[in-house]
Amino acid sequence: MVSIREKFGSGQVSNDDGDISLTLNYWVFGTKSEVTAHDMIAAYNPPIRTIGAGKYRRESIRVEQVANAWNGREAWDGTVVYRLISQNIRIEYQGTTGNTTTHVNVAKGIIGAYARQGETAPDLQGVIGFDGQDIQGADILVPQPEFSISVEPINITDPNAFLRSIAMLVGKVNSNTYLGFSPGELLFSGADHSGATDKPFTVTYRFQCSPTLRNFTVGGIRVPMKRGWDYLDVYYEREVDQNAKVMIKRPRAVYVYRVYDYAFFAFPGLDY
Repeated sequence: MVSIREKFGSGQVSNDDGDISLTLNYWVFGTKSEVTAHDMIAAYNPPIRTIGAGKYRRESIRVEQVANAWNGREAWDGTVVYRLISQNIRIEYQGTTGNTTTHVNVAKGIIGAYARQGETAPDLQGVIGFDGQDIQGADILVPQPEFSISVEPINITDPNAFLRSIAMLVGKVNSNTYLGFSPGELLFSGADHSGATDKPFTVTYRFQCSPTLRNFTVGGIRVPMKRGWDYLDVYYEREVDQNAKVMIKRPRAVYVYRVYDYAFFAFPGLDY
């Protein structure tokens, strides 16, 4: 079992010409994975800490495996650095609750099915636009909320490392709970940034969100969960509706696919 323990003497505050930082030190036991050790420390240390009248933003997390760890009791040395949030830091939020068009082949529910007198309407299990051969479906509007967060100033000591880390996260989905969204609900769509060696960076992060669905049905098939940016696909089969005496297509199976890579979300200016 993975466990974490804060070291004796942790929590030192330093003041370097007004640059006030808080350093916390930890042991992490019970894992061979650097990522797991990092995530354990991140979960133990919130992005923002309030100490007295000051607020501190998490700036960095460093983990290093202890050289003399033994099998079954692997240990990691972890260090977390917080910086006092200056009063001139500005965070701006912008967003839209827009929509996009998508094509659906199966309805969420059946309001009614009607046929001529003396005949029975085929039970298509919600399939839309079946003409006896193919499924036509329908185009519908679906919400596609998106938002951006602008942060300034951000003191970035290594611009090349910053640009690379941001570029590697584009098109990724959150593996951790982030900005109040559950894992799988946020898609990082990119960032606009500007700065110089003698000028702090200004960064605008852009996100799109899609809600996680739980315990829903597609064509009478129960699906326990589909995370926000997973892809849902339906497999159909032909069969005879014994009541209507016609050949129809019905959903036979539902597949939920992961089509995006997941990544731990942590962005300079927002988390560290």
